[in-house]
Amino acid sequence: MAVLDPGGCRRQSGPQKSNAVPELPAAPAVQPVMRRWPHPVAVHPAPEGLAAELHYISCALSQQTRQLDEIRCLLKRLANSAGSE
Repeated sequence: MAVLDPGGCRRQSGPQKSNAVPELPAAPAVQPVMRRWPHPVAVHPAPEGLAAELHYISCALSQQTRQLDEIRCLLKRLANSAGSE
């Protein structure tokens, strides 16, 4: 038997059916609802400018004073316990 079509393709005669996917309608441009959370309110409003810097320095000095008092008390205890031995 002789091969008449060396490419192996079969040709269809008559109208061809389209295998293309039909175009879908465009989706409406609807934006989702934007929900915003309220920002927490500060309990104590932060002082501004020079007052803020002075407030920070005051807090730092208070903390340092408490730590120095604790160190002084511990040194007195150590001196008393070393003197009693």
